[in-house]
Amino acid sequence: MTISLNLSRVKDKKTLCVALDRELIQKPWGHNWDALNDCLRDLSTGGFTKKYDFPLKIEIVDWNEFCESDNESFTTFKEILKQQVTEHKNKGLELLVEFA
Repeated sequence: MTISLNLSRVKDKKTLCVALDRELIQKPWGHNWDALNDCLRDLSTGGFTKKYDFPLKIEIVDWNEFCESDNESFTTFKEILKQQVTEHKNKGLELLVEFA
């Protein structure tokens, strides 16, 4: 299964959270980095996100403007995704993240 996250309107952490609310996260969350990490742990079980089948690919599209306008937040977002790839692998689940 593939999830496509369109970041074309994302310019900073605040607009990233809006995009995640629209495209991935289904319940109220804290809109901070720790809360995002917690939400992404739910990909295989449901909770803050719907329950996804694995292997799962998250394709990040139209991310360049976010990277250019708020590189610090973009880098943090990438690190959280990288951490989730490792955490899911440790649970025997394949999570792939691709910046297209």
